[in-house]
Amino acid sequence: MEQMRNTNTAEEELRAIRQSCEVRRRYALVQMLALLAMAAVVIAVALTLLPRANAALSQVEDVAEQLASVDLVGMAERMDALVVQSSESMDEAMAGLDAGLADLHRALDVVTGVDLESLNESIESLSAILEPLSRLFGKR
Repeated sequence: MEQMRNTNTAEEELRAIRQSCEVRRRYALVQMLALLAMAAVVIAVALTLLPRANAALSQVEDVAEQLASVDLVGMAERMDALVVQSSESMDEAMAGLDAGLADLHRALDVVTGVDLESLNESIESLSAILEPLSRLFGKR
């Protein structure tokens, strides 16, 4: 009987070991499937993003080529020349404005220097002289 018990215990232990091995094998299989699924997802994402990344890289290269073809030094030199030319034009315009203002001041001095009373007297005298002449020629 004891031998039967030992046999039953040994069989139970053997069955427990087999079950444990089966569970471990299934667990390893699930891990393998999960790893394959993750690899498939990573590959799918990479294949989806790769063309977009390639297109973006191509655009970046185009922009870099365009920037490389720009003559920044020449552009800066032209801008400097334009600034100098503008400054010279402004200086000329200011000189002309100063000359115009000086002429205006001289004209104002002449106008303010006119003696209006003497001018009125001269006009009256001229009128007095022209009136008899106009009667003489019959214009009135």
